[in-house]
Amino acid sequence: MKKQYILFDFDGVIVNTEPQNAHYLQETLKSFGVYMDHEELKGFIGVNSREKILHYLSRSKENVSWEMYQKRRKEMGNTYENDAICPMPGLQELFQWMKGRNLKAGLVTSTSAKYIITALNRIKMTDYFSVIVCGDMCEKRKPYPDGYLKAIQLLQAEKDEVVAIEDSSTGIHAAIQAGIDVIGYTGSGIKQDTGEATAVFSSFQDIQHFLETAIL
Repeated sequence: MKKQYILFDFDGVIVNTEPQNAHYLQETLKSFGVYMDHEELKGFIGVNSREKILHYLSRSKENVSWEMYQKRRKEMGNTYENDAICPMPGLQELFQWMKGRNLKAGLVTSTSAKYIITALNRIKMTDYFSVIVCGDMCEKRKPYPDGYLKAIQLLQAEKDEVVAIEDSSTGIHAAIQAGIDVIGYTGSGIKQDTGEATAVFSSFQDIQHFLETAIL
């Protein structure tokens, strides 16, 4: 069936937020005496998990509550309120091409809505998406398929009409569990395992070419 809808992840796909988010997380944990290596840090990409963070905080000599962590993390900074954030290279051109083909875009992310809407307003892309599904709008975040299933329902789409673009194994797994094709994007700041994706590309120009020739 011809693809009519493209669902985008946000972090590492729309905007390259992941290196800064990883830095803030690392520095917050370090302030409590908890140190993470590079591989452990990569395990947080595409994941928004209170339980996972609390697991690492249990290494601290302090008795760190979730509220203490949140307060310290907020003090470190907010990637999504940074005036310097901008769309990934080639993304605007992909959206212009999609508009010419009458393809609809959706956004499916594990990040909370207040951060995503702030960031989309800053980069002036809120109106690009027919549907936006954030992590706090679902019972379960990625790697569970809830976000993708909700987006498909809101779009009133058939699964065969939908393709996702993801940069993390967590997001790719969520899309696969939702029963849709998924393109792996490796142009973000932190390289991740995209082996489960239908196809993998490092630029949106290559993704556009693939969409034109392979699945549209």
